[in-house]
Order: sequence, then C-alpha cells, then structure tokens
Amino acid sequence: HIKYLKAKCQKALNLLKVLSHKEWGADRTTLLKLYRSLVRSKLDYGCIVYGSASPTDLATLDPVHNQGLRLSLGAFCSSPIESLYVEAHEPPLEIRRDKLALQYLIKLKANPNNPAYDVVFRPKHQELYAKKAVRDSFGIYGKKLLKDANIKIDEIAVLTADNQSVGIEIHSGKNRIVRRIFEHFSYEVLRLDRVVYAGLDKSNLP
Repeated sequence: HIKYLKAKCQKALNLLKVLSHKEWGADRTTLLKLYRSLVRSKLDYGCIVYGSASPTDLATLDPVHNQGLRLSLGAFCSSPIESLYVEAHEPPLEIRRDKLALQYLIKLKANPNNPAYDVVFRPKHQELYAKKAVRDSFGIYGKKLLKDANIKIDEIAVLTADNQSVGIEIHSGKNRIVRRIFEHFSYEVLRLDRVVYAGLDKSNLP
C-alpha cells in the first residue's frame, strides 16, 4: 500500500512542478494550499492504519512530503528539511500521524458504542505484542500515545550562555518524549544526556 501511495502522490507532485514555475507559476500560499489538498490529504488518509508499518517503510514517504514543501516554498535542494517545516508551518509526517491518531482516539473514546471501541481500547493478544514478535497493533500503540500526551514538564532551564543546552525535568523514561517536545517548536535535538534518574545523580560517578 505504501508503494502505491507514494506513486499516487508523485503524480500529484508533477502538477506542483508545473504550477511552481519561476516566471509564471503560482505564489507560495496557493502552492501550499494545493500541496495540502492534493498530496498531504492522500498521506493523511488511512495513516492510522498504515502507521503500524515498519519505520523503514514509513520513511519512504518522507521524501514526498519534503519535495512537496520544497516546490511550494521555492526552496533550494540544499535547504535543510527542518527549515522547510518552519517556513511552511508543517510538522514531520511522523508527528502528523501521531496527531491524527490522537484525534481519532479521543473521538472514539467519547463514543463507546462505536464498533471499533473494544478493538482499540480492549486489544487482545497483548502478550504477543509484548514479546515484540510483531509490530504493535493500533490499540496498543494508541495507549502509548495517550500516555505520552499526558506528560507534563516539571522544570526547564537554559544551562549555557549560548542557549544550546537546555535542562528539562519530566517523569518519563522515554527519550522520544523529549525529542517530540522540542521538535514541536521546530528545535533540533542533537544529543540527550540523562543526568538524574529515579533520584540518582551521575555527576559524582567515577
């Protein structure tokens, strides 16, 4: 399905290539609207289902997203991807898939009579997924998303004069939480260093 989806989006990108002509093409606002309606809508459709695919397969869709933003913004091929996200006010596909999944989960949670309610919120065969024999089902992955969405920042402070190092205190042991917090504000996380864990401080360790 992902290969078919990518090929379908590439056809829509061909239209953007024509309309983004430097001399007589459309402006940035129009091109972004066209991208969101012609390409991003295809990537969004069914993403809560195909989102359980392997990270390698999902990564093949990222170039489609990035190329669409480059064409819409008139950016150079050498422009950093992160700058495209900031200019277009568009998150990476991974974060967008999580956002759409959360919206669906919240909507489903409010309607227990929905046929999909038990499948998602009362998933079966959890012991099979716990052994990592197969990818998490949407129900199990959805539980992780809802748990991550409730993470609160206890403390945050800038640690260095160049504003390049930030200290953050949260009650979660998952690195992806910290990365997603900063990526949401279009900051790139270069390195994570856990200095305190469960009351233990590594500063005095040999």
